[in-house]
Formats: sequence, C-alpha cells, structure tokens
Amino acid sequence: MGAQISSFTIQCRAIAALMLFEIHTLYGDARLGYIWALVKTAFGVLALLLLRIFAHARAPHGISAITFLVMGFMIWQIFSQTLNKTMTVIRNNKNFLTFPQITPLDIIIARALVIVATEVVCALILLFSFSLCGVLSELQIPNILLMLASIFGSACFGISCGCICLVLGRYFPAIIRIVPIVLRILFFASGVFFSVSTFSHRFGQWLLYNPVMQFIEMARTAASQSYPVYYDPDYLMMILLPLLTLGFLFERYIRKYELT
Repeated sequence: MGAQISSFTIQCRAIAALMLFEIHTLYGDARLGYIWALVKTAFGVLALLLLRIFAHARAPHGISAITFLVMGFMIWQIFSQTLNKTMTVIRNNKNFLTFPQITPLDIIIARALVIVATEVVCALILLFSFSLCGVLSELQIPNILLMLASIFGSACFGISCGCICLVLGRYFPAIIRIVPIVLRILFFASGVFFSVSTFSHRFGQWLLYNPVMQFIEMARTAASQSYPVYYDPDYLMMILLPLLTLGFLFERYIRKYELT
C-alpha cells in the first residue's frame, strides 16, 4: 500500500513539473507571458462577435452574445488543443520520455490540465471584463456541475481522438497534416458562433452527431437558465467511453513499442 502511495505521489509530482514546463514553453518567450493566452482568446471572441454583428445575428434563447461566444470558443479550444497536443506527444517530448518515471500519459494529462486551466481562466476574465464594462448585464453560471461536465468531456474527447491519431500517424504520417485541415472544417460545423436552433430540425439533428457541438451546447445550457437542452448525455457517453478506452489502449501500445 505504501509503495502504491509513493508511486502515485511520484506521478503527481511529475505531472506538476510537466505542467510548469508546458506553461514556460508556451508563454515563457513571449513578452506578455501568460497574458498572451488571454489576448489570443479575446481576439478570437471579438472576431466572432464582429462577424455576428455584421451578419445582424442575435444570440438565441435569451443568452447574451458574449456568453454565447465565450462558451463556444472555450469548449472548442479545449477540444482542439488537447487533440493537437496529444497527437504530437511522442515527437515533441522524446527527451522527457527517456526518464522511467515519465510516461506519455503523464505528458498528455499535464498538457490537458494546462489547456483546461488556461481556457477556463481566460473565459472567466473575459466575462468579468465585459460585465465591468456594462456590455454583459449579469455574470453567473447557474449550473456549475453541468459546466464542469462539458469542460471535462470536451477535454477527454480531445485526448481520446489525439491518442488514436498518435498511433495512426505512426503508420500513416499524412494523418498529422490532415488533422489540422479537418479541424479547420470542423470549427465551422461545431456551433462555435451559431446555435443548432439556427437551422431546421432535420439539418440540426445531423449537426448534433458532432460531439463537440453537443459539448458546446451543454456549456451554453449551463451558463444560461433560458437556454434549451440540445445535448444528449446518453449519446455523449456512448461515443466518449469507447473512444477514451481505445485511446488509452493506443497510448499503452505506443508506450510499449515506440519507447523500447
């Protein structure tokens, strides 16, 4: 029992150290440092807001336009960044993987935690800033547990897809180049700047086959009492659990064959 606790403590310390290294690597060379993450997120949200203004589009179902876009952008960033970071975990971290205490899964978890923490903090700062400026009438998250579920689910979905792409990339190197292209297309089909209710029921049902869109709609439901439910927890679990299991099995495969 003591050996297990000691091993768990070592893994936690390794993940914490990897998180610090990840933060320094991402933002240490920038003059603005960690604030650069907030600048990038704010720029993305403002660009989407301007796009909606020029299109004369209003946020549906009584949710504010700022909250609508911040929720969509936050969940998308968590998914896409965890996928990209997981997919390149072997290629970019071979030096770390020479240490027996560090596994690819440790690096994946550390990167995912940094991404989630960064995007959540940026979203809260943006909402608070817009609230202070009077643009956002009220700042509240009515359903915290549902919000956490959407954040955790999108991160797990990104990790599972990243692990699968990691192994496929070993046999089909073109996968590494194809995934960013697919993500660019998926960005416009995931409801980052529109709601599923914008389209007809028939077309909206097809869009909801995309788990990322359901996680985004889940976050918006959690952030507004008036926003309707467009997500299906059973469908998300049916997709997420097998993919996550397959992703972790692929991670074990890489650990066994790629690092020996």
